[in-house]
Amino acid sequence: MVDLYVDKAESCMKYAVSISLLVLMLIYGNPVLAGPDTTYPVNIESSSLSEALNELARQTGKVLVAPTEILPDTSVVSLQGHFTLAEALSRLLHQSDVEPRLRDNMILLVRSPEPQTPLPIEAPTATAANQSELMDTIIVRGYRDSLSASQMRKRSNVLGSDTIFAEDIADFPELNLGDALQRLPGMIAERDNGETRQLGLRGLGPNFVRVQINHVESLATFNSIFDHRGSASRSRNFDFNIFAAELFRQIDVEKTYTAKQDEGGIAGTINLITPRPFDFDQSQAAVSIKQAYNEQSNAFTPRFSALFSASGEQAGGLLSVAYSETNTFESGHRDWGWRTFSRSASGPDLSLPQKAALADGRLVGPTVASYTFARREQRRLGLTTSLQWSVSEALQLSFDNLYASLDSTDHEYNLANQNMQGVTALDYDRHNTVQFARFEQADIRSEAKYSEVQTEFWSSIVDLSYRINKDVSLHLSGSQTRSDFFSPVHDKIFLQAPGRAFGFDYREHQRAPARQYDFDLADRQHWQLHRADVREDQIRNRFLSLNADLTWHLDAQYSVEFGGQYKGFISQGFERRDDVRDLNELGLGYVTAPVNMPSHPDFVVADVNKSFAGILEQGLQGRISRQPFDRTLGAESNRLGTAFELEEETFGLYAQLNIEINDLRGNLGLRWLDTRFSSSGESLITSESSSSGDNLTLTPLSFASGYQQWLPSLNLAWDVSDNLTLRFSASRNLSRPGISDLRATADVSIPDNRVDQGNPELRPFVARSLDFGAEIYFGQVDFVGLSLYYKDLDSYIVNQTRLVDFDQLNLPVSLLTEDRKGQLFSLSQPFNGDGGVIRGAELSSRFEFVPGVGMLANYTFAQGKTQYGINGRQIDGPLLYLSKHTYNLTLYLEYARGGVRISTTFRDRYFTEVDNINDFHGVNALQFVDASLFFKLSENVKLTLDALNLSDEDIDVFADPEANRPLVNTRSGRRWQLGLSLAF
Repeated sequence: MVDLYVDKAESCMKYAVSISLLVLMLIYGNPVLAGPDTTYPVNIESSSLSEALNELARQTGKVLVAPTEILPDTSVVSLQGHFTLAEALSRLLHQSDVEPRLRDNMILLVRSPEPQTPLPIEAPTATAANQSELMDTIIVRGYRDSLSASQMRKRSNVLGSDTIFAEDIADFPELNLGDALQRLPGMIAERDNGETRQLGLRGLGPNFVRVQINHVESLATFNSIFDHRGSASRSRNFDFNIFAAELFRQIDVEKTYTAKQDEGGIAGTINLITPRPFDFDQSQAAVSIKQAYNEQSNAFTPRFSALFSASGEQAGGLLSVAYSETNTFESGHRDWGWRTFSRSASGPDLSLPQKAALADGRLVGPTVASYTFARREQRRLGLTTSLQWSVSEALQLSFDNLYASLDSTDHEYNLANQNMQGVTALDYDRHNTVQFARFEQADIRSEAKYSEVQTEFWSSIVDLSYRINKDVSLHLSGSQTRSDFFSPVHDKIFLQAPGRAFGFDYREHQRAPARQYDFDLADRQHWQLHRADVREDQIRNRFLSLNADLTWHLDAQYSVEFGGQYKGFISQGFERRDDVRDLNELGLGYVTAPVNMPSHPDFVVADVNKSFAGILEQGLQGRISRQPFDRTLGAESNRLGTAFELEEETFGLYAQLNIEINDLRGNLGLRWLDTRFSSSGESLITSESSSSGDNLTLTPLSFASGYQQWLPSLNLAWDVSDNLTLRFSASRNLSRPGISDLRATADVSIPDNRVDQGNPELRPFVARSLDFGAEIYFGQVDFVGLSLYYKDLDSYIVNQTRLVDFDQLNLPVSLLTEDRKGQLFSLSQPFNGDGGVIRGAELSSRFEFVPGVGMLANYTFAQGKTQYGINGRQIDGPLLYLSKHTYNLTLYLEYARGGVRISTTFRDRYFTEVDNINDFHGVNALQFVDASLFFKLSENVKLTLDALNLSDEDIDVFADPEANRPLVNTRSGRRWQLGLSLAF
C-alpha cells in the first residue's frame, strides 16, 4: 500500500503546481480576444461571398453561423494557399460590413460598425453594441444551436462520426458522462444503479470501444453494487460513470478508422475533450447549481459545476470543477443462477411424473429466490485545468490535466434460501423450468453487506506544436493516465433461520416470484448469527504515451502525415477474501439495522459494522487466511488467480496521404504496430501428499508474447452537391483481448462454482471493415443520413465452458466448503474461436416542423453471429452485447426564453455471458424516457427541471433465451433535478 500513497502524494503535488500556475495566469493575464494560429490549406474558387464562406468552413472543419440577412450579395475572387483562419476571413470579408468571432469550433459573423480593411486581421474585440447583437442572434448557447453545430461538424469530417458539444450536454438530463452519450446513433448503454456505466457501439460491446481523453487512450474502472453485474473487472471496458459530463467541452465519436489514429477500437473511438482557454473568445465564468430528488430513496442530493477561463494575447488559463452526490435505492428480485433441480420428493400431492422429473435431473430451478435491495450513496468530483502559451507565431505549448474521483458507500440486503429439501408441491413448464415449488424445510438466510469504494483518475497531457515553415509543422505530445480503484471495505454478515418451510411461485409469467415463509421474517427470535465475510479489491491501470507527428502540405490539394508512437500499459490488482462460518452453535449476539425496503416484506438484517465487533472479540481463525479473523486482509487472503499483472508495450508508425480536390476529400494511410506483453502471477500447486488438502504451494508464473499488425485505411467523402454528401471507408483494425483473459493463472471462485482459466496465447480481435454512407441536407436544419457497415472478424474470443466434478479441477479439498460438496463446477477458458461477421445499418435524421419545434431520431440495426463451445457442443449465437435493434427519438421545442425536450431510448434484448445450463445469460429489451424543461430569467440566468427514467424501467436479466428464466429484476426509480445556471 505504501507505493499507492506515494503515487497519490506525487499526483497531488503535480496538481497543486498546475493550480498555482493557473491562479497566476488568472491574476496577471490580460483578458482580450485570442486568435488561432493554425494554418489551413485553402482552395476556394471565385464565387459568391456566401458560398465562399461555407467552403472555408468546410475546408477548415469549422461551423459557420451567420444570419443570412447580414451577408452582402457580392462576389469574391479565388483564394488559394495556406492561411490562418483569421487571414482567410480577412481576405474574404474585406470591404464588407461583416466581422468574425471565433468561438469554440465555430465562425460567428456579425455586422461591424466600420468596414474592415484588407490587412491581415487579428480577431477584434467586441464592442458593446455588436456584442449585444451577437448574444441575441447567433451566439451558440442552446440545444437547438448545438444540434446544428454537431450536424455541420459531422458533414465536414472525412470519417463517419458524431459529435456532442457542451451546450447539448448541459441542456439535456443526465447523471454522468455515459448518460450524455447514450442518445447518439449506434450507441448502446450498459446501465447500473440507474446510470450508464459502459458503452458499446454498432452491435459490439464495450471491450471493442476505445476511449480517449484529449486524443490519448485511457481506462477508468469502477464497480457495480450487485455481484451479478460484476465487481470492478479486469477488463478494457471504460466506466463512464466516474465522470461528470460538465467536465467536457466536446465529445467526438468516430465510427470509421484512419491510420493516424492509434489502434484499439474495432467498434469505434470515443474522444472526450476537456475545455481550453483559447476555445473561448473572451474571459468566461459559468456556474450551475442543481438539486436532485430520487422518488424511490426519497433523498435530495446536490450538484454543482463551474468554469473560469481567462486568456491574453499569448497565454491563457482555465479551471473547471464539477461535484455531485447521488443517493439511490435499487430493489427487486435476484437469483444466483438457474441450475439442475434434483430434489427428494415428499408428500402425497406429487404425481408420479413429477417424482420422476425430480429424480432424473431434467428440471432446471432457481438456486435462490431472493428479495434484493441496495442503497448506493455516491460522491463524484471532477477538476480540469488547462494552460496554453503561444510562445511565438510558430510555437504553441499546452498542458491539460484532468482529475476525477468517485466515492461510494453501499448497503445491500438479500433474503435468500439454501439447502432446500423435501419437495411437497411442484409445477414446471415445457422448458422443464420449475415455476412453482414448496419445501418441507430450507435454511432462510438474511444477508447484509456494507462496502466502501473509491476510484481516482488522473490524466496529464503536454502538447507542443511547431510550424517549421509555411508548409511543414511538427506536433509532439506526452501523456500519463492512471486509474486507481480500491475497495478497502466489503464486509457481510449472514443471519440464518434454519429448517423453515419455504415456497416460491413464478407462474403467470411473473419476473419476480411470490414467496411463502412459515414464520414472521421480522421476528428476531427466529434468526441466528451464521457467518461473516470480509473482502478487499484493488485495480490499478497505467498508460504512458509518447507521440510525434509531422505534417507536410505539398500544395493546396495534398498533404502527407508521418508519425510514431510509444504506448506502455500496466494493469495490477488483487481480490482478497476471508470468512468464518457455522457460527450458529456459538450463539453470538448481533445488532440489527433499521431498514425500509420498498415493495418488500420487512425482515431482520444485521448492522454490519456494529455486529463485527462481537465476532472479532472471539479470536476466530479465518477459513482462507489461516490467520486470526480480521477486517483488514493481507496477501495470504488473495483469492486464487486474482493477483496478477499484465504489462504491454506498443510501438507504432504510420504514414497518411490527405487529399482535398474540389468536392472530394479523403485520406489513404498505413499503420504498423508491434505489441509485446507479459502476464505474471502465482499458480497453485497441489501436493500429492495433501490428502487433507492443507498443503498449498504458490509458485510464480509468467508468460511473454507479442504480435505485429499492418493496418491500412481509406476514407473518402464526396460533396456531390450542396445537399448531398457520400462517404466510403475501408480499413483493418484490431481490439486487444480482455485483461483477465490474458492472465497466466486460473481464477478460482468456490462460492460461484466457477474456475476461469486465463489464456496468455490469445490473439487480438482483428476486423476488416467497410462503411458506405449518404447524407442529405435540406437547408440549414433538416437532415437524413444512412450508413451501411460491414465488419469481418478474423476470429472472435469466446469462453469454452463445461461442467466438471470438483475432483477434476486438481484443486485442494480444503478449498471446498460444506455447502458446495457434491455440486458441479463450471470450468471455462477463453480461446480464439471462429470469426464473426457484423452487418448493420444506421439511420439518423433531424427535422424541424416549424422554427424551434423539431425532432431528432436515429435507428441502428446490427446482426452478427459466432460459435460458442458449451459442454462439448458447438452452439451458434449472436455476439455478446449485440442488440439487433436500437433507437432514440427526441422531440424538442425551443424559443428565445425557454424550451422543453423529451427523449426515449430503446435497446433490444442481448446476451452477456455463456452458461453451462442455460446456454446464455442476457438482458431483455429496455426503454427509457427522459425529459427536460428550461426557462431563461435573463440572457445569463436559466432555470432547469430535468426528469430521468420517467418510464421507471426495470432491468430484467434472463437465463436461457428460449425459456426466459427470470434471473434478476430490479428498479431504481424516477429522478428529478431542479437547477439554476449562471453565465458571465
